[in-house]
Amino acid sequence: MSEYSVEISPSVLEDLRAIQTHIVTKLGSPIAAEKTVQRMLDVLKGLERLPLRNRALTTLDNGRELRRAKSDNFLALYNVGNNTVYVLGIVYGKSDVERRISRLF
Repeated sequence: MSEYSVEISPSVLEDLRAIQTHIVTKLGSPIAAEKTVQRMLDVLKGLERLPLRNRALTTLDNGRELRRAKSDNFLALYNVGNNTVYVLGIVYGKSDVERRISRLF
């Protein structure tokens, strides 16, 4: 089974920081914030193997399928090309995901 490299965009790192800040400030739980972010990072790391196992949401302008990986209440949005997984964004899974995708892309 081939391994893929995972590239995380700077905007995804900002998304993770925003999620962590939100959980700390709104919910008052730094431990939950840390665990939530760590679980998402673990999911992203897991995309090194079998990144095509997750459902495609739509096809992007470049012809690649936009896929999603779930962690808690969040979805990591990514596409795959040339043995690389490109993580493009993280959205709150209980929001209007289609509308959020249209804003991101």
